[in-house]
Amino acid sequence: MGQNGTKQRRIMAKPQAIQKARMEKGYTAKEFARRIGISRAGLSLIETRRGGTRESTAIEIVSLLGCEFDDLFEIVEPDNGTSHVDSNLQLALGVAEEEKQYANGNPTR
Repeated sequence: MGQNGTKQRRIMAKPQAIQKARMEKGYTAKEFARRIGISRAGLSLIETRRGGTRESTAIEIVSLLGCEFDDLFEIVEPDNGTSHVDSNLQLALGVAEEEKQYANGNPTR
């Protein structure tokens, strides 16, 4: 629940999307969890949709796998079960992508 007692939106993995992308990149669950800074059990909760994830962890996952947010995650609204991508999260993902490209020697500007 939020600070004022309201339910929070949840960032949820799309079914099997992270596991499939992770395996295509050759990461074991243990190695991938270590690289994104969470426990193996935490990764399992995310991949199997038994738990949501923090925005920062979602950004780490998207960045490490080189995928788009929409390919791996959805944002679920608590009251009606609908999903969408929040504009603030899209902005954070855009900044993370620019930083990744800059680090790889391919600045976008």
